[in-house]
Amino acid sequence: MSQLLVSGEIVMLPSSPTGLAGTTSDTLNAANETFAFIGQVLLENPLGGSKTVSAAGGGSIVWTAGAVTFANGATTFDIGIQDVSTATSIAQPDGTFDVKASFTGGGGGVTANAVNTSVMTTGTKTIAHGDLIAITLAMTTRGGSDSIAVTLNNMTNYWQDSLLPGVVNNTSGTWTRHTTAIPNAYIIFDDGTIGWIAGTSFTKTAPTVLTYNSGTATADEYGNLLTYPVTFNALGISLTGYAANASADFELLLYSTPLGTPVVERTITVDATQLTAVNSRLRGLFLFSTPFLLKANTGYAITLRPTTANNVGIYYHDVDNSTGGKAGSPNSYCYAVRRLDNSGAFSDYNGGTAKTRSMSIFVFGTHMAQGVNMCSGQVGVY
Repeated sequence: MSQLLVSGEIVMLPSSPTGLAGTTSDTLNAANETFAFIGQVLLENPLGGSKTVSAAGGGSIVWTAGAVTFANGATTFDIGIQDVSTATSIAQPDGTFDVKASFTGGGGGVTANAVNTSVMTTGTKTIAHGDLIAITLAMTTRGGSDSIAVTLNNMTNYWQDSLLPGVVNNTSGTWTRHTTAIPNAYIIFDDGTIGWIAGTSFTKTAPTVLTYNSGTATADEYGNLLTYPVTFNALGISLTGYAANASADFELLLYSTPLGTPVVERTITVDATQLTAVNSRLRGLFLFSTPFLLKANTGYAITLRPTTANNVGIYYHDVDNSTGGKAGSPNSYCYAVRRLDNSGAFSDYNGGTAKTRSMSIFVFGTHMAQGVNMCSGQVGVY
């Protein structure tokens, strides 16, 4: 008998570590100019059946606007869901809104430099997990000098070759792929559950770098709290951060009971001299000496702790609220935490109960989704 160890694809928690390169805004400022976020819908509960977003049920689409001039009554702006055309390349919406919110210039409904929750005003759309859709934003008509900037996740040097999910636009008479962006929107269905385009996460701001060292007064250890609904075989820690110089050594740590009496389960010691670069943004992948099994529905923390007075840095991003946090990097499973001087319990790092901040530090490994009462082992293959 030979044996086959059944495992899964290597993934990261929190999932979909996107938006790390920043954000960008592109503008709709002429009649029929259109953006579309193309991708497959990942439902909050993939096993919970199809969900409906409709005007009658109060469903909505959440997106972020940049600069906005929306004062002319001749301007119409629509945001909604269309099918993806099978008739014409490249991937593009089929031109018919199944459900949408429609706004008229001068009448409100679009807020500049803010997260917008656009409640559907006409139509209905039922979506199953995995359905391919186009979240479509269109300046259907334009009056005066009205313009609406749409904030996108800018993936330059991170996910620049993404084909699905992706962003396409028609701002010059033809559909073109936006080569440095991925979608930045999610759906709130009529029953309050959410769906987002798989492979994306929602953010309202460009990522910010946090710089600290072993002598920082407020806190000198930052990371993420993780409470995942399935068991997970953790192989190591990844982060997007930096070391200021070759002497900026640090530790990456995995804790159990982080909100009570934290217990160090794994430690990775990093000598900055051995990094391929310092004083610039780095994406690092670091292995545990021995994997660690995260139990389902159990709190853990993964953190970056400097061991010298030389600065290290870690990036973070914010979302609009705890609902928005579920769209890719679920805040029900993850939020930023910190503590001072290696002492006491960790506390949330955004000063509020919404827990809407996520650090760019991840545990990577394999899902083990058999359930809480998991039986692990090897399967004999004859």
